Amino acid sequence: MLADDGRFELTPLLHQLSSASAQPKQRSLPELAGPFLDELAAQSGESVNLFVRAGDHAVCVDRRDSPQLVRLASVLGVTVPLHAGAVPKAMLAFLPEADQERILADLDRLPAYTERTVLDAAALRRELAETRARGYSISDEDYDASARGVGAPIFDDRGVVVAGISVGGPSFRVGRETLSALGALVVEKAAAITRRFAQAG
Repeated sequence: MLADDGRFELTPLLHQLSSASAQPKQRSLPELAGPFLDELAAQSGESVNLFVRAGDHAVCVDRRDSPQLVRLASVLGVTVPLHAGAVPKAMLAFLPEADQERILADLDRLPAYTERTVLDAAALRRELAETRARGYSISDEDYDASARGVGAPIFDDRGVVVAGISVGGPSFRVGRETLSALGALVVEKAAAITRRFAQAG
């Protein structure tokens, strides 16, 4: 639900999903990640999103909007499958192989958001391997026909992917040549959040 200040207030279920652990003393993931989201937004000048994994879906639980007049604006609380978009694909790439294959087997039931959404299992499998190799995913107009971004996974203290962050903007401003620089930034911040997770646990 939305709080008075426009920020997303976690329901009890989402609060549990976004916690570093189920222990009530633990700080929530949005609270832990907040300073790093601020840094990423300031350094990139683009929109930043934090998603948590909820089974075979990703849920947007926090964001930082770009100061640019034309910008991406994710909907807080939106739930999306893992086959398209920066953070969803970053999560999918680092899931256990059995989970990946189960999701890939159902691609024909998942939505094609744009003409660039990959619904071919072999092609998406190759893209996931490339994502693991470089450490971040690329969303090149596969979720929004006019947007590009990059995403990186966040892990818990057992090495399980539980969340991810992304940075992106409109395609006319975020060219393909800028994605590697943004990728380095998002990997750095995701790794820092993962370390904070471990410390909080």
